[in-house]
Amino acid sequence: MRAPLTLLALLLVVGQGCRCRDKRAVKLPVEPASLPAGTDPRVWVASDGESVVAAQLHSTEGRDRREELPREPIALFALRGETVAFQIGAQAGKDALRDVSVEFDQFARVTEGKPQPEADVPVQIERFVVCELPMARRSGGKVPGESLGWEAGAAPPGPAPAGTIDDPLIPVQVAPPWADYPMHIQSGQHRAVWIDVTVPPDGIDPGTYRNKVVVHHRRSSGAIDVLAEFPLTLEVGRASLPYASLRTMVFFAPGRIEAAIGSKTAVRQYQQLMHAHHLSTIFPINRAADVEAHAAALTGALFTDGHDYRGPGRGVGSSVVALGAYGSLGDPSPASLADVAAILAALERLGIQDRPGDLDVFLYAVDEQCNSPRGRLWRQALANSEVPALRRLRVGHTCSEPPAAQAVDLVMMAAPRYSPRLAEQAAERGKHVWIYNGQLPQTGQFLSDGWRVALRANAWIQSAYRIERWFYWDSTFWDDRNRGGLGPHDVFAGAETFHNQDGDFCNGDGVLVYPGRQTVFPAHSAEYDGVFPSIRLKQWRRGISDAGYLRLGRTIDSDRVERIIRTLVPSALDQARAGPTPAWSTSAQAYEAARRELFGLVR
Repeated sequence: MRAPLTLLALLLVVGQGCRCRDKRAVKLPVEPASLPAGTDPRVWVASDGESVVAAQLHSTEGRDRREELPREPIALFALRGETVAFQIGAQAGKDALRDVSVEFDQFARVTEGKPQPEADVPVQIERFVVCELPMARRSGGKVPGESLGWEAGAAPPGPAPAGTIDDPLIPVQVAPPWADYPMHIQSGQHRAVWIDVTVPPDGIDPGTYRNKVVVHHRRSSGAIDVLAEFPLTLEVGRASLPYASLRTMVFFAPGRIEAAIGSKTAVRQYQQLMHAHHLSTIFPINRAADVEAHAAALTGALFTDGHDYRGPGRGVGSSVVALGAYGSLGDPSPASLADVAAILAALERLGIQDRPGDLDVFLYAVDEQCNSPRGRLWRQALANSEVPALRRLRVGHTCSEPPAAQAVDLVMMAAPRYSPRLAEQAAERGKHVWIYNGQLPQTGQFLSDGWRVALRANAWIQSAYRIERWFYWDSTFWDDRNRGGLGPHDVFAGAETFHNQDGDFCNGDGVLVYPGRQTVFPAHSAEYDGVFPSIRLKQWRRGISDAGYLRLGRTIDSDRVERIIRTLVPSALDQARAGPTPAWSTSAQAYEAARRELFGLVR
C-alpha cells in the first residue's frame, strides 16, 4: 500500500517569467513545505519516497515576475552500480500549462570546482511519466479497517475514496497519447516525471559530476519557454554497490504476459527489467521444456550485452528455481517423478544445482494448505527414489505453522506470522525458513494505498533480522482470475486489482509491473513489447540497494551499522506493536539520512 505521506519536497514557486532566488541546495529528500494559495504555476523537486498525489498543491500569488529563474541545486549521491531517483512535479496556476517536458544536459566531471567537459560520462538518465490511477475505495474486506495488507487497527493513512494513486511509470520515449507527454496540465492540476539516474559499475571515476534539469513549456504564443531550471550535482563514491544484496523471489506467469501483450519478446523484457531491479523471479516449471525455454534467464546469459542488457548484475543467473510453483506438479506419482528427474537433468546441463542460501532449487509442493499431506508425500517419494538427484531435491511449501515440526525442508511463512525465534529453531533441524508477502504492522505492505516506503522498509527488516529470502506471490496479476475474482480488467483504468471469495479487495495487489500493450483493452495500450515498472518496484530496488550499503558498512564498522539499522527498525515481525503507525520508520527522509551516513562510511 502506498500511503500518501506529506510531500517531502522543495517547492519552487515560479510565475510566468518570475523565479525565486533561494540558493539553498536540495539534499533529497528535504523537509515538507507548505503551499499557499495563488494563481502562478509552480515546479518542485520531490524524493523518490513521496507520493505526489498526497501533496496539497496550490499556487502562490504576489511574486515579482521579474525575478530570476530558480537555481537551487539538486544534490544526489550514489555508489558505482547504483540507481538513484527523484521526481519533478509541475502544477498549473490560473492558466493551463501546455507541452511541459523535463530535459537534461550532459554530465560533466567537476575538477577544482569547475566542470570539465568529457567525451562521454556514462551516467544513464531515464524519465518516466507518473500515471495516477483512479481509486474507488481503500483496500479492505469483510472486517472494517482490515485488509490483506494490514491488520485491523493498523490501517495507514491513504488517499480518500474517489481519489487517485500514483504507481505506473511509463518511459517518456514510448508514452502513448493517453499518457500525455509532453504534459498538458489543466488549471490547478499537477503532473510529475520520475527520473532514474544510474551510475555504471565501471568506466566512471569517483568524484562530483554536474548536470542541469530544465523544465520547458509552450506559451500561448507557441514559443517554447523555460518554466524552471535546476543545477544537478551527483557525487559518485569509490565503492561499487553489490548486486542483489538480499535474496528475493517474485512469481510471474509467462503465458499471462504473452496473452496480454501478444509477444514472447515481452517475457524476456520483463525478466531483464526485474533483474535490473535486483529481483529474482520464478515461473511455472513443470517440464524440462520449461527449463529450456527460459535457459538464458536461468543461466544469466539473458543479462549480457548479447541480449542488449545494460543493467546491473551482468551475467548473473537466477538465485532461485522453483519446480511446480504453487503445487502445479500435483501429487507425487511415477509420471510426476519422471518429470522432476527430467527437469533436474535439464538444470544440470545448464550448470544449475541446489546450493542452499545461494542458489535455491526446490520443489514447491503446495500453497497455503497446512493440512495437505502433499509436502510430506513428496518428501517421502523423493527420499525413496533410486535417482540421486531426486533424493537431494528439497521440498518446500507455504504454511505459517511452527516450521521446525513441518515435514518439508523449506517453509515459507506469511509475513504476519514470521518469527525469527521459530526460524532459528527450524534452522537447528536443518530447515530453511523464508517469508512471503507483507502485512502491517509486522512488515511493510505490497498494496499501493499504504506507506510509500513500505517495500524499502521490508528490505531493512530483512537485513535487520537476516531473513533468508522474501517471496512475493505475483507481479503480473492483470486478470483477477482467482476464486472470487472479477476476471480481466484494465489495470490503467483503476487501482483495484484483486478480489477473492472471502470478500477481500485490494489496490495494486499482485501487480508490480504494467503491460506495455493491452490486446484486450486497446484504449490503454502503449503498443510497446514489454512491461512498465511501478513506483513500488522502484521502492523495493531502493531498499535492496540500501542493503548493499549495509553489507559494505558491516565490513568496516559493524557496530555502527547495527545502530543505524535499529534506529530505523527498532522492532518488526512478531515483535511489532499494534496501531496505525508501525515501529519501523515510515519516513523517506529517515531512510535517506541513514543512506547518507552509510555512504560516508563506505565511500
